[in-house]
Amino acid sequence: MRRFLKKSILEIFETIYNAHKILKNCIDKKEYDNARNLLADCQDTAIQLGGLIEGSEGEGFITVSYIEEYCEALYEVSDSLSDGTSAGRVQKELDKKLMKAESSVKNDIKTRLEVVFMPYKASMWDSLESVWKAAVEDPDCDAYVVPVPYYDRKPDHSLGEFHYEGRDYPDYVPVIHYEAYNLEQRKPDVIYIHNPYDGSNFVTSVDPRFYSSELKKYTDCLAYIPYFVVTENVSENFCKYPACLYADKIFAQSELVRNTYVRVFDEATEGAYSNTEERFVALGSPKFDSIINARREDFTLPEKWKKLIGDKKVILYNTSVGSILQGNSAYLEKVVSVLNYFLRREDVVLWWRPHPLSTAVYDSMRHQLVDKYLKIIDWYKKSGFGIYDDTPDLQRALICTDAYYGDRSSSLVALYQLTGKPIMVQDADITDYSHDGFRLEFEDMHDDGEYIWALALNVNSLLKIRKDTMEVESVGAFPQENANGYRLYASVAECDNKLYFAPMLAENIAVYDKTTGKFDTIFIENKLSDWNFYSIEKIGENLFFIPCNYPAIIRYNTVSGEMTYCDDWVNKTDKKQWIFKNGVVFDDKIYLPCMSENKMVIFDTNSLTSEVITLKEINSGVCGCCKVGRKIRMALANGNTAIFDIDTRKTVVTELKENRSHGNFMAVCNFGDKTYLFPWIADMAFEIDEVTGEVTAKQETFSKQYWVAKLIDNTLYFFSKDDFTLNVLDVVTGEEKHYPMSVEKNLYTLRNIFESFERNQQTANDTNITESFCDISDLLDYLNNYCGDERYNKAVSVRSEVRKVTISSPDGTAGKKIHEHIRKTVNP
Repeated sequence: MRRFLKKSILEIFETIYNAHKILKNCIDKKEYDNARNLLADCQDTAIQLGGLIEGSEGEGFITVSYIEEYCEALYEVSDSLSDGTSAGRVQKELDKKLMKAESSVKNDIKTRLEVVFMPYKASMWDSLESVWKAAVEDPDCDAYVVPVPYYDRKPDHSLGEFHYEGRDYPDYVPVIHYEAYNLEQRKPDVIYIHNPYDGSNFVTSVDPRFYSSELKKYTDCLAYIPYFVVTENVSENFCKYPACLYADKIFAQSELVRNTYVRVFDEATEGAYSNTEERFVALGSPKFDSIINARREDFTLPEKWKKLIGDKKVILYNTSVGSILQGNSAYLEKVVSVLNYFLRREDVVLWWRPHPLSTAVYDSMRHQLVDKYLKIIDWYKKSGFGIYDDTPDLQRALICTDAYYGDRSSSLVALYQLTGKPIMVQDADITDYSHDGFRLEFEDMHDDGEYIWALALNVNSLLKIRKDTMEVESVGAFPQENANGYRLYASVAECDNKLYFAPMLAENIAVYDKTTGKFDTIFIENKLSDWNFYSIEKIGENLFFIPCNYPAIIRYNTVSGEMTYCDDWVNKTDKKQWIFKNGVVFDDKIYLPCMSENKMVIFDTNSLTSEVITLKEINSGVCGCCKVGRKIRMALANGNTAIFDIDTRKTVVTELKENRSHGNFMAVCNFGDKTYLFPWIADMAFEIDEVTGEVTAKQETFSKQYWVAKLIDNTLYFFSKDDFTLNVLDVVTGEEKHYPMSVEKNLYTLRNIFESFERNQQTANDTNITESFCDISDLLDYLNNYCGDERYNKAVSVRSEVRKVTISSPDGTAGKKIHEHIRKTVNP
């Protein structure tokens, strides 16, 4: 019997009990005609109940016999009513008979749960499928799949083209048309959805009849399971969409993600919901189930695809909607470069699977590019050298390919990590794959007179550059860190012939002894998983490690080895997080402008105490600074600049009007009367005359994206991310030289990049390779040389296990657990 029908029947029992009370009063008052009428009403109601139960449970069901006994008792009471009738005894006898029938309803009638799954895109069905399978296997549950229609959004955000994908689901999924399932009449016990947006999505919209706010009217339990999974943590925006407000249960892939949902939801709703802890549940994701439980033999490829693949290695190429919006036309140039490269590679096959909403995104939000995008697809299909996959079958693409190449911000990355196969995250700025060496990027540089010591940003390597020839040599990798380590250390300082390195994504402070050529490690307390420290300030024999997100400034004495954690500044703001890029030292005090708000920490290196001041003249954080006399030149996060006087503590802001995008700067350098702001995402570089205040745009001189710039004596070294070039400018003569930074390619290094897992605290993203040091050509060389051998297979197993430990239900049973949780919620 349906739960809502059983609930209604039990409510009718309560109505009859109340009638018994009224009956007693009638008998006490000797109102026998009224009493007989009431007894007749009770009998009519009981007969209707019997019919309902017999219709649901079948003829001869035990409960019906108890109702018949109750009806006989009603007849006997009606027939024997007289002045001597005991009203209390009548009520007690009738209650007793009714209780027997009621108990049978509760205990003998098994409740059947009716659950309805209401996806909208067939390609997102994997976010619900394992729950549906568990419901189908439950003998006491009726499960229905009712795909709902949706619309593309027009550029003005009105509803555009209508879509219904009910015919695109797997053959084994029985689909019911949304017009044939009447929510109001059926009152399903549970409705499952995977779309959180209601009207908040600017690309598509489900039919407004099926917004979560509407569906909640027809069920006691609306369950939301996200259509996506994440590699680490969920974006806070997703914790505030309508489905989180209207759903009774929201299922998260892990405890980490659940905790974010709970925190953000409570903040957004200001604690208006009392059941937040019970509302969000970490049981895993059906999307993960679909990969964990999949086997290659489960999938059949079209004959055309099988012929194209043969015995070649296959690369899954994934392009996401987020990158479309960020990259604009430059992103399409990247896509074209990838397709053209695979056109020339006859030893491998490209399996291109764009995000299913890509065309809709272009049409709605980048309308000027949609024709170009469609022409690229058309050319690729007609060329016939690769696979174009726009089918709903995502799992087939993940299981039947040998490696992943594509965007970082995609559910596919988290899913592919479960397979353990290699992942390379593409860099949209790299479009040339014929580089002779491994490319190098720098995080920081230090000059010891003979050599420039550089921190590689895109690989685990300490680099030594001869100043006379600019030849690059790798002196070794930092211990206990992966070979492919990205942004491991952010800054370097020297003391007594030893180099000290501030850990950013690395776990501890590293030391390199230039005399012995050996590495060492200094362990820090309560380290974060990432973004620990950004810079180092050296004052005498002490090194001060300036935090990025780490909740303390660390003083390290290079003679005694003593470490002191200084954190009295941490709670002097409402912000939950301080972020510093670098600081400036005056009079044994470190001035630290904050990146996350308009605050400055002034840290006294003698007393180890701090003062926090507000830079009232600016409404922005600071992303870089340098010393200019007794002042601090600051690059603001909003794309402007300011100068702070440490004596008067006044700040003067200069608007950089030519920086129309308001992009920021990462590197700030001063030489004499001139200060240079090097662009990160700003439109151009700027030169500031610190005497006159004149600002000059340097669009031609410094026109690229720069990660780091260092002024050493009269020479300015600045590294261009766009072309992996170290630029050297003599600021006195104006002579400029350019040196491409790379090291020679070799298969040994390449294999280590893909298979070295040295970190004590491995994360799934640690095992990804970011296209920078090596590119897609290197990924293909690695596969062709090593795919399938023993060491390769071990690396596959390690990568898979690293992802599994981060999720709930790593055994592939999230769907079963979600169904069981819902069953207990609905029938406690």
